[in-house]
Amino acid sequence: GTPERFRTVMSVLREAAETGRVVAIVSALSQVSRQLSGAIEAFATQSDGTAVVADLLQTLRDRHRSQAEAVLSDERGDEYTALMNEHLHSLQQRFAEGERFGFSPAA
Repeated sequence: GTPERFRTVMSVLREAAETGRVVAIVSALSQVSRQLSGAIEAFATQSDGTAVVADLLQTLRDRHRSQAEAVLSDERGDEYTALMNEHLHSLQQRFAEGERFGFSPAA
């Protein structure tokens, strides 16, 4: 989605929250699921898995940071960036485990 679309969704959620409890189900940014799937397959089949992971992490970081900057205050953006970095570090660790112990994209 675009920053404008995120702002619209946030506005709708704020309005709904004024009248009661709100539950929102949020999906990945467009193409993120495909990028993750492609990276897993490339990691499992290419000789330079480290480069695959580095490229994936940088792409995810850049896309999510760009969206966050468009819709969050500086303070919230800093909190979001810290949380995002934790999650990306965890993703990097999962790839490292896959490299050490092996895995198949079909598993």
